Amino acid sequence: MKMSHYSIYIKLVILTIFIRATTSHAQNYFFSTYQIDSIHNVAKNSSSVVEKAKAHNLLGVYFESQSNYSLAKLHLKNALVISKKHALPKEEIVALNYLGYVFWHESDYDNALNYHAKALTIASQNNITSSDKAFTYLMLGNDHYDLGDYSKTSENYFQALKLFETNGDTTGIIQTHNRLSKLYFKLGDLKNAQLQAKIAGQLNKNTNYIRETAVTYNNFGNIAIEQGNPDSALSFFTTTLLNFTTCGDIIGQSVASINLGDTYLSLYGKNKTSTSLLDSAFIYYNKSYLLNKAVSNKFGMIYGLWGMGDIAYLKGENDKAIQYFNTALTTAVNISAKSEECNLYWKIFESYKAKGDKDNAFLYLEKYATLQKAVGKESQTKALLRQENKYEIEKKYFRKKMQR
Repeated sequence: MKMSHYSIYIKLVILTIFIRATTSHAQNYFFSTYQIDSIHNVAKNSSSVVEKAKAHNLLGVYFESQSNYSLAKLHLKNALVISKKHALPKEEIVALNYLGYVFWHESDYDNALNYHAKALTIASQNNITSSDKAFTYLMLGNDHYDLGDYSKTSENYFQALKLFETNGDTTGIIQTHNRLSKLYFKLGDLKNAQLQAKIAGQLNKNTNYIRETAVTYNNFGNIAIEQGNPDSALSFFTTTLLNFTTCGDIIGQSVASINLGDTYLSLYGKNKTSTSLLDSAFIYYNKSYLLNKAVSNKFGMIYGLWGMGDIAYLKGENDKAIQYFNTALTTAVNISAKSEECNLYWKIFESYKAKGDKDNAFLYLEKYATLQKAVGKESQTKALLRQENKYEIEKKYFRKKMQR
């Protein structure tokens, strides 16, 4: 079947929706069944290799946003084959970026880093400085964040921010500020975490990208929890879950569910007589675990198991708690999530201590102490600040240069 009556419609899809989707970096677009079928038709029947590569990439981006990773990989790999064969470096970078993104979702960091490193190499070889290269830096930042290397995380995030600003890419800028907020929060700098989330939210007022709106509310919720405001956090995370559900992001829904579990746990801390709060927390932790398990997101599975372990511990069910924590620990070790591994050693120590098992308690306390030294949070914080200062200095220099 040839293009016929689809032709004009598809050109609009390819030139408007696709361009926005790829340069807007995994933002969710609402496609009708007819639109998806039409894009499939281009991928299968177009005589233009460029349109075929674009269509496969668009489908890959779309299915990534829906957490349908098997279909995302299928189309992105097709785009990669076409792009390599016909020397289409821009489309090859898009395919590599999103393949890496999918593997990152699945906690396969070796493959994620491999694809993103290839994308960066191709961008450099072809002198590509567009938002696609900036997105590669953003993805590399995500990879290193989950691996616990916050120095490389900050370096890549600030590289991404600089390129997104140079290209005037508002969506990319929003994404980067949201991820910097997450990084600052991880390092305990709530002031800068809140500042970065506010910048993302302000920029998104006129753009209204639902997925990033959800991320911003999630950041605010995390900060509220840390500041001891669980009621505010509950409101933020409920809005987060609503937005992620609206755009069909399963991973996002799992994150919101984890945070709702944490919020109910925090509320229980204020009213320890209400066991119904623990039950509500368990429901959300279990929901998050099942959502992450369904899409093979091992990093997310850790937090679901961790949450269920916390509930069991608070109910005095120490054997159950140890079982949940140990299952989470095995996953953390397998994917080299050092920060999570360290904290889970402490959780298991506490559980054995509560049981009165001094030998096992001491064993896990030793493991915790050894790994805690290796994590080195203080040096990571200093590295982040160095990257921020470097970015600010370069920005000031660029402005002065433009004024001459």
